[in-house]
Amino acid sequence: MSHLVETMFYVGAVPWHGLGEKLDAPPTCEEAIIQAGLDWSVEACPVYMQKQLYGEDHRQVLAENTFDDLPEAQVVRRCNDGNVLGVVGPRWTPVQNRDAFDFFDPMVQSGEAILHTAGSLNDGKTVWILAQIGETRNIIGDDGVGQFLLLSMGHDGKRAVQVMPTPIRVVCANTLGAAEYGSAQGKTMVKIAHTRNATRRLNQVGDFIRPHLASFDATMELFQILAKANVSSQAADAYITGLFPDPKDPDANSSFAERVRREIMAKFEGDLLGYDAIPEQFKRSYWTLYNAVTEYVDHDRGSDKHRMNSAWFGSGTSLKQQALDLAKEKVVTS
Repeated sequence: MSHLVETMFYVGAVPWHGLGEKLDAPPTCEEAIIQAGLDWSVEACPVYMQKQLYGEDHRQVLAENTFDDLPEAQVVRRCNDGNVLGVVGPRWTPVQNRDAFDFFDPMVQSGEAILHTAGSLNDGKTVWILAQIGETRNIIGDDGVGQFLLLSMGHDGKRAVQVMPTPIRVVCANTLGAAEYGSAQGKTMVKIAHTRNATRRLNQVGDFIRPHLASFDATMELFQILAKANVSSQAADAYITGLFPDPKDPDANSSFAERVRREIMAKFEGDLLGYDAIPEQFKRSYWTLYNAVTEYVDHDRGSDKHRMNSAWFGSGTSLKQQALDLAKEKVVTS
């Protein structure tokens, strides 16, 4: 697959232009790890062993790293195909995909969570699992938002194990800003380094994350406030321009920013996915405007190859948070 998405499954709304395998029903954790193409493990071996196995070819692996002269460095390999995922330090310890699925297993078995999507990015360097917690909540009309728990981790030494709650607009799989209403910290994320105690610490994350899942009601309250706040065309234009301004250099080409603003305005005025689910009196609201930005980030911004990675883990995440913060500033603090 030419995309950063190597393998994945999903249940429900089609994300990211139909990438991955659609399942008719939510899977168990055992079924999910197979459907996601994550039924493999990784190992870390010393660099000298990699040299013995691959000879001079090991230099291609080490070319972008600074570990070539450090005998204690390790090469991370995928066991099923030998694919090299990265070079790490001597204390780095693998967290296997199955350990990540085991984290969700009690919640899935109890019916508290439903596995929604999972998969591998960038040839296995990053893997993720997304589970819905509880029922979808309608903001206004039939426009619903679900509470999800996202776990991601890197097998390349560049990403810790990360667990965070995040709301998603279910009709189109848009990942909304993860800020908690009234929280100075913004989104809540737990990070676990790849050490010998990583798996044990991962098993304890549930006790920490559950209180933050309870803040979902406050997040819904913010979204409902945005839905009830009407916005004029002039205010909508100012909001979008604040997020996508013209270049500061007066000689720079502003056509890209202008095109982005037109695309988002078009979504706001009727091209938004699930637009018909929004009651007429709420369509010209900051809720619709905010979702026009998140839909652009998740479905239109950048290339197909990088869109999903950016939307969840890269600059797209920051942009959606800025969009929510600006909408909140316009409505709540005005």
